[in-house]
Amino acid sequence: MANGAETLRPGAGRGLKLALVLSLAANLLVVGLVAGAGLSRLHGHDYHHPPGGEPVDYGPYARALSPAGRDKLRAAFRDRRPEFRANREALRAGFGELLAALRATPYDPARAAAVLEAQQGRVEAQTALVRGLLLDHLASLSDAERAAFADRLEDVLRHGPPRPPRD
Repeated sequence: MANGAETLRPGAGRGLKLALVLSLAANLLVVGLVAGAGLSRLHGHDYHHPPGGEPVDYGPYARALSPAGRDKLRAAFRDRRPEFRANREALRAGFGELLAALRATPYDPARAAAVLEAQQGRVEAQTALVRGLLLDHLASLSDAERAAFADRLEDVLRHGPPRPPRD
C-alpha cells in the first residue's frame, strides 16, 4: 500500500516548508506593520510610512532582498500607494470607533466585535496585497536569483532581526 508520502522524493518537503514560513512571516509582517502604523498614528508618529506612503521595512524579506530587489518592491508599493493609504485611513478610523465602543455606556460587545472584525478584514486585505507584491517580485526572479534570495532569507531567519546598537 503506497500512500502519498512514500512517492515524495527526499527533500521535497523543503519547498513546502519554505512556502509556509514565507506565508507566516508575510502575514505577521503585515499585521505588525498595519497595527503599528495605526497605533503610532494615534500618537502622532508614523515610523513605518514616510510621507510618500510606502512601507519602509518589510522585515526579514527586506533584509534578504538584493538592493535592486528592495528598490523594485518599493516601486511596486508606490504604484499601489492609494490602496495602502485608504486602508491605513480606514484602520485609523477603526481605532477611533473601537475607543468609542469601549467607552460607551452601556458597553456593547457586538459593536466592539464588529469594529475588530472590520479591522481584521482590512489587515487581511493588506496582507493579501503585500503577499501579492512579494510573490510577483519573486516570480520575476531567475532561478539563480530566487535561490540566492532563499539563502539570504534562511540566513536572516537563522540569525534573527538586527539588534539595535548599544549606547
